Amino acid sequence: MWQLVGHSYVRHMVVWDLVAGQQYQFRVYAENMFGRSVAGEESEPIVASGLSDYDASIDMNYDSLGAYNLMCLRVA
Repeated sequence: MWQLVGHSYVRHMVVWDLVAGQQYQFRVYAENMFGRSVAGEESEPIVASGLSDYDASIDMNYDSLGAYNLMCLRVA
């Protein structure tokens, strides 16, 4: 199930607390005073390394005005 993992006003986000060696996918949607956009396409699977201070650094290439919300899916 997709879950919200972050909220940002810039198109870059760091995601914490991922399980090392586990694969994750991400989707982005924008939200502003006019409502919420449709979520973007799923990212390619990303494997959390657990070897740094953060687990994943995501560039959200989503062109919209407002805040960006990042959703995460743990791939079984």
